Amino acid sequence: PEKLMVYVPGGNVPNVNYTDTLRSIQRHATDVQLTVAVLGFRSRLCIQLCPSSGACFLLHNQVQDAIAQAVEEAGFGGSTSDDVLVGAHSLGGTCANYLVQGYPDVYTHGLVLHGGYVDEAGDGSLPTFPSPTLLVGAELDGGLARPGKLATWYR
Repeated sequence: PEKLMVYVPGGNVPNVNYTDTLRSIQRHATDVQLTVAVLGFRSRLCIQLCPSSGACFLLHNQVQDAIAQAVEEAGFGGSTSDDVLVGAHSLGGTCANYLVQGYPDVYTHGLVLHGGYVDEAGDGSLPTFPSPTLLVGAELDGGLARPGKLATWYR
């Protein structure tokens, strides 16, 4: 099977910083053919395109454009609805969280957050989140994405 991961970079992090990590993920995805598309933002801040779950249409449009481009240029042959995952890092995770909450019928097939998290409580919290979610933290992740804080979501 084929899957596409549309990746939202962290704030002020150049896209090229994700190349090695995402290629490694692709290489180790042995049960699926994984295509990865990394979004780019002029300001390097996705939050300007998606400041809340109710105001995320600009990021949604950019993700949909990336899906279309993956089909056209990279030959992605999976379903453009059922085989798309959203990945993100740090501030990109906040934007991805808002994106999935704002479009719960569109982005239902997986969210992978590196150094990011979903809401602690309410409809956007892990137990009720509209998409299967993987939270990956590391010791050097800043602020609220440190492993000790991520333990909040494993109650």
